[in-house]
Amino acid sequence: MSKTALTTPQDAAQADPAAAFPTMGDTHYLEFLKFLHASRKPDWYLEIGTATGQSLELSSARSIAIDPAFNIRRNIHAGKRELHCFQMTSDAFFAAGAAERLGAKIDLAFLDGMHLFEFLLRDFIGAEKISRPDGMIVLHDCVPMSFVAVEREWDKSRTRQWTGDVWKILPILQQHRPDLTIQIVDCPPSGLVLITGLNPESRVLAENYQAIVANYTGSDPDDETLPEFVASLRLTDARSLVVANVPVAAQKPIRLAIKIPAKRRLMAAHSGEFHFANSLAEAMRKRGHQSRIDCLNVWSKTRRDGDVELLLRGGRPADGQRRNLSLMWVLSHGETVSPEELAGAEHAFVSSVVFAKQLDDGSGQVSPLLQCTDADRFSPGMADPALASEILFVGNAYPDRRDTGIVTSALRTGREPSVWGRLWGHIPSRCWKGTLIANTDLGRHYASAGVVLNDHHISMRDAGFVNNRIFDVLACGTPIISDRVAGLPPELADYVYFADTDEDLGTCLDAALSESAARREDRRQFASYIHEHHSFDARAKVIEAKVLELLDNPKAV
Repeated sequence: MSKTALTTPQDAAQADPAAAFPTMGDTHYLEFLKFLHASRKPDWYLEIGTATGQSLELSSARSIAIDPAFNIRRNIHAGKRELHCFQMTSDAFFAAGAAERLGAKIDLAFLDGMHLFEFLLRDFIGAEKISRPDGMIVLHDCVPMSFVAVEREWDKSRTRQWTGDVWKILPILQQHRPDLTIQIVDCPPSGLVLITGLNPESRVLAENYQAIVANYTGSDPDDETLPEFVASLRLTDARSLVVANVPVAAQKPIRLAIKIPAKRRLMAAHSGEFHFANSLAEAMRKRGHQSRIDCLNVWSKTRRDGDVELLLRGGRPADGQRRNLSLMWVLSHGETVSPEELAGAEHAFVSSVVFAKQLDDGSGQVSPLLQCTDADRFSPGMADPALASEILFVGNAYPDRRDTGIVTSALRTGREPSVWGRLWGHIPSRCWKGTLIANTDLGRHYASAGVVLNDHHISMRDAGFVNNRIFDVLACGTPIISDRVAGLPPELADYVYFADTDEDLGTCLDAALSESAARREDRRQFASYIHEHHSFDARAKVIEAKVLELLDNPKAV
């Protein structure tokens, strides 16, 4: 549940200065930090601005605390395997490389240091560099509470709650790091900013630091500009996040066995289902559940009472054994799913809206669940000039692609795409770049491309199975040209070029490669939408809800 922070006109703000600022919720920021520790279960926690230790006390992770003048009044050691306290400035800490020497990769960071925007900007740059890509950085005091509170000089005679001008970090990140996912939570007294989609390799802020500081220094807001900024904020109800995310995993942990058709673990690295399963397993773990991946050779050997079994259904059917709650996620080859196999699962997710409707008999046993992307591996911030290609295609040349696929079509237009994959011996050798891009590097290639080409296996396209490449490329903020596939979410269609003929493809290539800076920026913003609505994290919530619904209904199991 979100709410608009301010819609009051400037004249109302001038008549009543308090009306220019948002009303906070009822979840104190320390209570919400406690929730973040419980739900994210960080291995390493970083805190800048520890002061008395009231926030550090919440952590049971291996912790790093930084403050130039500790004034500890809490039991900050309790429950921690490691605690490293650095009584120095954060600038000195990062310059010394202390986290690197500890081997620390930060999962959760709380930045509550000096209340001047250039200090917080440096702290964010330093914290992101030592964070995991799937980590979270939390900023304090970035929601203005009053005009006097946001002044750069703290006048203690006029206010006890001084936030300084750290609110400027929000427009700075929105302008320079649109690849980040930013959520502002209404925790009193002055909000929390949750930042995910981190890119430890990004140097954008560091390289532009001096220019950013020069641009924002001396830009203290007046009675008109500050209300305009506050009015642009969208605050999320902290209580709704706590209710939506904590109780399920805490009270009803699931032990999920993800079944994939790869014959054995040694072969799994070359299997698309394996990488898909890895991302899904991690998303379920984030929600507090156990997850493992079972290859075909151990499907029956590892089966334990109490497992929840989820088959990633490609070309291989389920093994027919019923001992636990069984579900399947039909990712492709829907035409091979027999009525008997379908009846053997308590529920079937289908990554095609069209085909799900064909299978649905009204019992509720079938529901659509499209493929998706891994927000930690695919984002605009992963672009690397060394990997740049004008036109990119990644995939193997099965028979349909050899004769009528989008690569062949591109070659007929006179373009020379960079092609990665197997069985491409029939194309010019200068176009073929290699057999394999590691899954961990794929996002960097997509984010670095001018445009990515996409087509579907004919069996997927005809049945409306949208492949995950579309989600991956859009998550990188890169233009994509595809064949048409039914069931593509309408909001995605606005960001995909469709080519039915060679002539169409040539026109699409010209348009994609000449997109304006504004359109490219729009794509980067839309990548955040993909992360929120079409990521494994989003799909894990749906699977979790269905599993708990079935577990709560003994007749269904």
